[in-house]
Amino acid sequence: MKNIQVLPFRIVYKTKFSATGYFEKMKVRYALRGDQDKLKDEVDKYAACVDLGITLLVICLSAYLGWRRVFADVESAFLLPNLNREVWARMTKAMKSFYSDLILKAGFSIEDDLAIQVVKAVYGLAEAAKLWRDKCDETLLKEGFSRCPLDDCLYVNSGLKAMIAVHVDDMNIIGPTEAVVQEVLQKLEKHFKITTKSESLLGMAINEVNLGTVVSQPFYSRKLLQKHDPQDLLKPKHVPMNGNYKIDLDKKDEKALEVLGALSHLSRYGRWDLLFAVNYLGSAPNFEACDVILRYLKYTLDSGFIFKKFIGEVPVLVAFSDAEFNRDNLGRSVGGHRLRLTTQGIYDMPEDKKY
Repeated sequence: MKNIQVLPFRIVYKTKFSATGYFEKMKVRYALRGDQDKLKDEVDKYAACVDLGITLLVICLSAYLGWRRVFADVESAFLLPNLNREVWARMTKAMKSFYSDLILKAGFSIEDDLAIQVVKAVYGLAEAAKLWRDKCDETLLKEGFSRCPLDDCLYVNSGLKAMIAVHVDDMNIIGPTEAVVQEVLQKLEKHFKITTKSESLLGMAINEVNLGTVVSQPFYSRKLLQKHDPQDLLKPKHVPMNGNYKIDLDKKDEKALEVLGALSHLSRYGRWDLLFAVNYLGSAPNFEACDVILRYLKYTLDSGFIFKKFIGEVPVLVAFSDAEFNRDNLGRSVGGHRLRLTTQGIYDMPEDKKY
């Protein structure tokens, strides 16, 4: 095996919490050092994920129409597809101890430097996500689903009137009745080992109330505040931005970039009341202005947005788009768009563009 590259393994530990901060489980897995793979740039590794707006649209539809919803997670998803190339990995001490009988029977010693051939898309390989995406797509098409023109990762079964939005190994499944949702799960369980939940998806807490479905991010918000306000000195504020604040392009605070990046993630995943302030500061990060947003976040820690139930209106999807030219006297245009289902906001994503 002199001319064959042998990749090392790495053990990865992770503690998993729910979107509301409760401990769920501890995970451990073997991962290959795919960063050392000499062929990593030669393999096809692009794996699409469902757009966030589509995910929120599916949640909104289930709330509005009163459909049943469940979030499904495919266990050890990357280990399901087969590799389509030859990959070798160095056995760890734990592996050699576990397979000691087979090693000795084959005439080797436990002390030898041994390697095994990898036949599955082990975590860490460059093409692992792509291979899982292809297998998931093949399975769903085989079970009677078709790709939606809106997004290749949104699948529709016209016969069952069911929809599945796929984000890596997380699936957002909706259907008109509990029986339909269970039938979809049975189709999936023929191919994958599935665990289900209904309270969280992609870090967002999803809760049912009398008026509809509430989307929030309390655990992420608390972690953000604990990191940037460890001594709990910030005073709560009821607005995310001072009304007279104007950006100064000549004064950019590098310390604010990390805070702004975390706030940007939060504003996209459930806290759309932060979107304007976060995106406005994006062109000229300022720590004092970020501090105001953090104070507002402290004031609204457990707040979220609600997708309301059907109230007699025919659902109509409406898109808005707007732009402003030369806001900062540098010839730049700022644009954004917004989607609404009847009277409910689904997704806001302002975009700063330079022309």
